[in-house]
Amino acid sequence: MIPWLWFALAGGPALAQDAPAMQFDSLLVTPFRATPGLEAAAESFRAEFVTRLAARWALTDVAEVPPFEDYDAKTYLAACPAERYSGCALVVGQRAPVDWVVSGEVSPSGPLTQLQVVFIDTRSATELFSVGLGISEGRDAAVASAVATLLDKVVDGAFDAREIRELPVDDPVALKKAEEAREEAIASSLDALEEEVGALARGEVHEIEPVKLTMEDLADWRESDGVTPWDQAGLTEGQYLRYRNSGLHLAAWRRRIAGRAGRVLARFEAGFGEGPWGQSYQGFIARNESLAVVQTLQYHEVATQMAPVLGIELGLGVLPFLEVFGSAQLRPGRFEYTFDTATEGETVALQSDPIEQPLTSFTLGGGAAFVPFPSRAVRPTMGLGVAGWSGKAFAPPDPGLEATGAPNQLLLEPAVGLEGRASDRAVVFARVVGELAIAGTRRFVAEEGSSAVPSPVAPLGNPPPGWNVRVGVQAWLGPLW
Repeated sequence: MIPWLWFALAGGPALAQDAPAMQFDSLLVTPFRATPGLEAAAESFRAEFVTRLAARWALTDVAEVPPFEDYDAKTYLAACPAERYSGCALVVGQRAPVDWVVSGEVSPSGPLTQLQVVFIDTRSATELFSVGLGISEGRDAAVASAVATLLDKVVDGAFDAREIRELPVDDPVALKKAEEAREEAIASSLDALEEEVGALARGEVHEIEPVKLTMEDLADWRESDGVTPWDQAGLTEGQYLRYRNSGLHLAAWRRRIAGRAGRVLARFEAGFGEGPWGQSYQGFIARNESLAVVQTLQYHEVATQMAPVLGIELGLGVLPFLEVFGSAQLRPGRFEYTFDTATEGETVALQSDPIEQPLTSFTLGGGAAFVPFPSRAVRPTMGLGVAGWSGKAFAPPDPGLEATGAPNQLLLEPAVGLEGRASDRAVVFARVVGELAIAGTRRFVAEEGSSAVPSPVAPLGNPPPGWNVRVGVQAWLGPLW
């Protein structure tokens, strides 16, 4: 909600003004929209207002605005819906181009005629101030003086929120304090005016949403002889189109298109998938008829399993679309083992059913992520990381078998996905991550002796590449630069 003011200027002395300094900013005063029957009153007041401003402002007439493809700027404003008039005035002001626009709408209000005036900063596409005034016959000069005084205060930065737009959008405390200071400055200025023009009645209106731009609008600007608004803002055409339709201030938009650059990012994720993060142990002992050990065989290997994954990543944005990160994932899984014995001369040994134990393992690693289109609400993500995984050593229950070390592997982790903006400080994301072992000790094999009894155990072989689906939330601090 934007504070505005309803001035009852039904009587009282004319507003006194000191001799103002020349304003070097450019200004466009659009035709004032009027309820049928009040067209003459609207034009009379606008003429008085323009006359008072002409001596110290670089005024641009609406007839000087580059035309649209099929009609001029005045026709465009005349066709604009009443509830969107200030937004249409902003479009015309940026076509001119000028620094400031004043638009107005005249309508009946009881015994008075209501004039609502809007002050617009075209450089940031922002409605800075909206003011309602009561006008009546013979009061045009006094009302025009009051509006001119407010316009000077706006341009001089008395309460136009310029400093507010420089604050971080993700610092709500600072933004609230700055807005409170702005409202206090407005109230103080109006108190001074009230002493000269009489009682003031105050209310609120909604901020007017700017008219959405199209590619056709950009084409019209491109073909005009003036400086394009995207050149003024230092943006490309596409960036300007998305900026104007975003509803953000220019400073906030610049921070948005800066993307990941300079930010410290934290991601928390959970998912599931199938991959090489389980373990399997198979042990076998063969004895002769005297029960002496004649053969031992052991396989301790990485096994493919379906399992959940929980993770955290910390990243640093080096470019708007590029970051480097470190990662840690917890992977609950299973350790399955079998232990079998056989005696020569007896029946052929069959492998027993595996025994399962919980296995909690971790992967630690890092990589880089590429996330184009930082200004868009939803964007693709691509990444490539490496992660080290280490299992657990195993001590067999039979003293005839030796303990084995912990298997380990280096995993290559390509990833693709999407992320969507949840707020100015956070996004939600989903991605698919591959798990491809490229190095490490994935199998321990120990065999001693030989026996006529066929072994019931056999190696699992190299697990195939794994995959997992992860979803989570990403928040950030900064930017640091």
